[in-house]
Amino acid sequence: ADTEDVLATFEIIGRKNNEEALRSYIISMSKQPSDVLAVALFMKEMANGKTLPIVPLFERLHDLDRSSDIIDRLLSIKGYRDLINNKQEVMIGYSDSAKDAGLLEYLLTIYVDEILMVVLKQVH
Repeated sequence: ADTEDVLATFEIIGRKNNEEALRSYIISMSKQPSDVLAVALFMKEMANGKTLPIVPLFERLHDLDRSSDIIDRLLSIKGYRDLINNKQEVMIGYSDSAKDAGLLEYLLTIYVDEILMVVLKQVH
């Protein structure tokens, strides 16, 4: 989504009374911490104090390889941890990654990433 779409989404969320209509805000093709931080800023500025869990979706093999570093960098920011109430949901895509690298490398990458995410949870 482009910036205007994201801003409009959070403006609508800010005007509506029912925060439970949306469960989370998923960022497709997440590649770097700034993808998540930009959405966090837009939500803070436009959603009238309402918040949603921000969920990065890592879909490409390169992004999966970097996902634990990206999450670690995000969780090292106190303001971000406060915003998400110390709870980070992450989505891991499979279709693009399996096409990029082949099934075996993809499965190994997913396995390693899951272990690293558990370690990050314990660290933060």
